[in-house]
Amino acid sequence: MLIISLAGRTSHCWSYQSLLVDFCGQVVDYHVNWQSASAKLEIHTEFLHYVELFGLARAERLYKQHIVRLREEFIARQQNMYLHRLDAVLHKLLPDLASVADRYVVSWHVCKHC
Repeated sequence: MLIISLAGRTSHCWSYQSLLVDFCGQVVDYHVNWQSASAKLEIHTEFLHYVELFGLARAERLYKQHIVRLREEFIARQQNMYLHRLDAVLHKLLPDLASVADRYVVSWHVCKHC
């Protein structure tokens, strides 16, 4: 059985996390599954040391956290894009509220008397 001090475990943890940052920086699609990513990670010694110390389940959990973060960032970017587009469309359709309000007040007044 391999006995490693807490400092050694921490350094392996940081090594794997830095590897994930480097590797996951290349993974920009949140649809990439763990099986294909782990196959690419298996060639790195940092990954193998991390799995030896903490287990494959913990390595997978850390990777999946990265994927969740990627998905949340993608959704946030999409929401911002749609809100900016909506803002631009509303400014084109309704340049100022006073001109729109006058039309609807007149229309409501006419409808009321019909």
